Amino acid sequence: MEPNPGSFVLANPGLAALGADSELQFTSNTGSTSTSKFSIYDYVTANKGYVKFKIAFNGGTNGVYNFSLGDGATFSDNNAVATSQVFAGLRWSLGASNAVTYNVLNAGTYGTTGISNPTTLFVQNTATVYQVEIYANNSNASTNYTRSSTSYSLPADSWDLWVDGTRVGTALASGQLANNANFDSFAFNHQVSATTPGTVYLDDIQYANLLPSNAAPTATAGISGTATVGQTLTGSHTYNDADGDLEGTSTYRWLRADNGSGLNEAAIPGETATTYLLGLADAGKFIRFGVTPVAATGASPGAEVYSSYVRSDQHRKQFTFDHYCRFGLYANIQRELPFLHRN
Repeated sequence: MEPNPGSFVLANPGLAALGADSELQFTSNTGSTSTSKFSIYDYVTANKGYVKFKIAFNGGTNGVYNFSLGDGATFSDNNAVATSQVFAGLRWSLGASNAVTYNVLNAGTYGTTGISNPTTLFVQNTATVYQVEIYANNSNASTNYTRSSTSYSLPADSWDLWVDGTRVGTALASGQLANNANFDSFAFNHQVSATTPGTVYLDDIQYANLLPSNAAPTATAGISGTATVGQTLTGSHTYNDADGDLEGTSTYRWLRADNGSGLNEAAIPGETATTYLLGLADAGKFIRFGVTPVAATGASPGAEVYSSYVRSDQHRKQFTFDHYCRFGLYANIQRELPFLHRN
């Protein structure tokens, strides 16, 4: 049988679990020493980042497939992937009866240190598609990343492995790429010649040169009502969270200033509800409503936002009463304008 150097083909293999669009179909070399390799290399470099992808396996009994994240010529040439240039390494070995064993790179050796279910987590079945996520930190300091609105700590020179929403490897040891070195490349490859290597399907590959962080919520604020002394203003807001975190208990303030530019602005003591009754101290002043959006989960709170200013007028109704008070009408006027006082 003629040697098969292997191939990567963008095709639709008809796998319902991967959807109706095309996927990257990886068939390894058989009877050949050539390297089958698919790489994304030389993107903007950093010492933190992540890679996500979907993967399925089928039809192999002795195929060995690698995922490598790192930096160096090994990601762009036609040679074997050198562990000296790999920060995070993941290997799948296909076996009889649809078995898959996976290992991770620790220094220069692949093994099972730090991972869960190395012989049972993956199986060969085109109806079973796995979501794999790698979060990597090759800096000299611990950092955090956010996944599904939860923050996780990632120590220096380590990486986390997630499969189908479960963290199966925590703070895994790195490969042989120097600590604090940047990485800008990743590759999928099959290096070992095999008689029945099987096929790997890849889809929805994502990558970034930073770790995901949960964004704090945002809001907009407004005021409704008649801005005159003795009347009630009502504050309102809209809440937004880019990560889908639901709103918790957002907080409110009413603020008073001398002009529409915020001169001498100060919070009105005790006014933390969504409504505010204008009093004598507000006559001629400029009032606005402030909201600090608070998320029930994830990063919080967001930055305080404000409505536009409204100017409070002194009187609800205007009367000419300079001589009518002599005829006992003051009581009626006082009922209309309860904040007036007889001198």
